[in-house]
Amino acid sequence: MTEKTTLNHSRFTAPITLLLVILFLFPEMTIGQSRSRYKRGKGGFEKLITNNWQASVLVGPSMYYGDLSKYDSDPLKKMWHESGPGLQLVVGNKLTSYMAFQGRVGYLGFEATSEDLNRRTNGKVITLGANILIDFVNLLSLPNESYSDIYMYGVFGAGLVHIRSKLENATTGEQIIEYEWQNSPSNESTFYFGFGLNKYLTPRFDVTFEFLVYKLQTDRADAFFGGANNDLLVMPTIGIKYNFNELLPERRLSQGQRNKRTRR
Repeated sequence: MTEKTTLNHSRFTAPITLLLVILFLFPEMTIGQSRSRYKRGKGGFEKLITNNWQASVLVGPSMYYGDLSKYDSDPLKKMWHESGPGLQLVVGNKLTSYMAFQGRVGYLGFEATSEDLNRRTNGKVITLGANILIDFVNLLSLPNESYSDIYMYGVFGAGLVHIRSKLENATTGEQIIEYEWQNSPSNESTFYFGFGLNKYLTPRFDVTFEFLVYKLQTDRADAFFGGANNDLLVMPTIGIKYNFNELLPERRLSQGQRNKRTRR
């Protein structure tokens, strides 16, 4: 079990290393494409309540890593055999030039079969969480933020998950209930982290590409008790973000103004 857990965590070393390299190069690549959605002329509290609100819808596969998974090193087979549909609804407020606070509600489905153990699992997970988003481009550009049309970001958060999973005999399809909790929903905690890319489309819309990892604080996600809390759900997504800009009516920056550097 320890060897499998080590494999699960080592898969993310290469993407994270690549991300860090890109982050140090990215501000120089994007500094010419600058804009700002921030407004002037308001007090701090009113600005916090009314400015810079965003809502996103993200879709993609939710991939299962756990006791019954066998394609952990093959992402294509993982998406085909050990995943399900995933959906995220996100509402956030960009509090500063480089940091946003977000709330998330998600649905993650998954399934997997282990011929060695003769077990099949399929599950549905509802997530509710809150996280901090860090805009690495503006953070590394301080105090001369570039407000790039393309920026990379990191996500760090925690929350709750509601799990409904079913464990079956892979040969007969008969449901297996060895513990009482296998026949009832489970509410557990989770922490999650990831990174993404945000691309400006119009004054109202952005497109996002995100890679999120949910580390479940339980071994019950797949309804199979393996003895270690090593269950992960990984979700690569593409999404559309709508920028409210302000909840109170006010003229939004025009297309021609977005390349003018404006600080809060």
